[in-house]
Amino acid sequence: MTTDNLLHPRIADGTFTDKPQSAPEAELTAASAEDVFVARKGYKNGHHNIHSEQTYPSIVPGERMIIHVGGAPHVNTRIGAAIRLYTEDEKDDARRVLDTIASENGKVTVLVDRINQVEAIEGTASVVGGKTVLFLKGSKTRYYPTEKLKLLGAVSGYGKQDQLAADFQSKAAVVPVTVPATFDGIPEYDDEAGPVDTIAAAYLIDGPDFGNGREPGCMFFATDVQSDSDIVNGYFWAPDDAGLLTSETGSFYMKELERKSGRLRDFAPNSLTFNQSWHLPSDRAAGYRQALGK
Repeated sequence: MTTDNLLHPRIADGTFTDKPQSAPEAELTAASAEDVFVARKGYKNGHHNIHSEQTYPSIVPGERMIIHVGGAPHVNTRIGAAIRLYTEDEKDDARRVLDTIASENGKVTVLVDRINQVEAIEGTASVVGGKTVLFLKGSKTRYYPTEKLKLLGAVSGYGKQDQLAADFQSKAAVVPVTVPATFDGIPEYDDEAGPVDTIAAAYLIDGPDFGNGREPGCMFFATDVQSDSDIVNGYFWAPDDAGLLTSETGSFYMKELERKSGRLRDFAPNSLTFNQSWHLPSDRAAGYRQALGK
C-alpha cells in the first residue's frame, strides 16, 4: 500500500520493533513564563518539586479546582515525554557522579523520576554495606537506597535544585505544551462524503502497553469523530525509539484519550494533512516541531 492511498484511519494495532534511543534536538519554542518548569519547595526537608505554573497552577483561596488522583493526564503525559528525552548516557553519568560523591561522603542534589512528577532532593551521599545511599537532608538515619531511585541528574552540593530544574526545562521545552483532552472542532465522520484529509486536532499520548510499560511521547492526529460510538479516528505517531510501537492509522476511544493524553495547545487545526502526518520525522524533537509547523 502506498502512502498516497492512506486517507482514512481504522484500528491501530501496534507492531513490534526495537529501535535505539536518540538524544533530543533543540528547543521547540521559546517558552512563556508560565510554561517554564522551576523548583518549588516541597513538604519534606530538602525536597523540591519541579513544576510549571501551566501544569500545576497555584491554588487560589476560595476558587474551585479539580484534583486528579495520580495527576492530570495532560500533565503526566508531557512530563513523561520530557523524562523520556533523558538519554541512557545522561542517566549513567548521573549515577557515576553520585557514586563518586558517595565515596567522599559528600553533599549532593539529585533529580529523580517519581512517576508522573520530577523531584530534586538534597542529601548526603554515602556508602552503606557496599551500596550507595542518599541520607535525607538533616538526618543521619533516614536514607534512600539509590539503586531504587530513577536518577536523571546529580550535582555536588546542596541547593542545586534550580540548576537541575533548568536541565529538566531544557527537555520539557522540546515537548509540545498540552491541555486537557477535548474534542471540540473535530468534524463528524460522514461515510457518504468520504474520508477527511486534514488533521483537526493533535494529542500527546502514552503509547499502548505491550507488557513493557507505557511509552510516553507518542502523538495522535485526529481527523474526525464517530460520536455515536465514542471513537476518534486518525493517525498514531510513534517515535523511532518507542520500543515495541510503530506508527499506524487507527482509532481511539474518547475516554481513552481523556485518560492518558493531552491536546496540543499550540497545534493549528487543519494545518496538517493526513498524508503529511504520515510523513512526519520519527525523531522525537523533529516530529514535535513539524507537528506544530516549526
